Amino acid sequence: MAKSLFVSEETHKNLMLAKMELGFRSVDEMLKELVVEVRKARFLEASDVFRSKVREKRLSLPAIQAKSEAVRVELFKKWFRKERGS
Repeated sequence: MAKSLFVSEETHKNLMLAKMELGFRSVDEMLKELVVEVRKARFLEASDVFRSKVREKRLSLPAIQAKSEAVRVELFKKWFRKERGS
């Protein structure tokens, strides 16, 4: 189901120009690609932050895995107790 977006005349002009310059068949196709690229950029940014924190704390992969296992066990026990108590 198609939806309409209201944008200024200037934004519309810029979108149409970008669509043509980048070779997209439609603005919808271009915006879908833009959303994908924004998500990738956010993921890469989070990965960089994670890597820098790992380096900063001098953690190894086995240490991270051990900590995450401990968290999963703790959450499982917490959730299981809630279900048994109900």
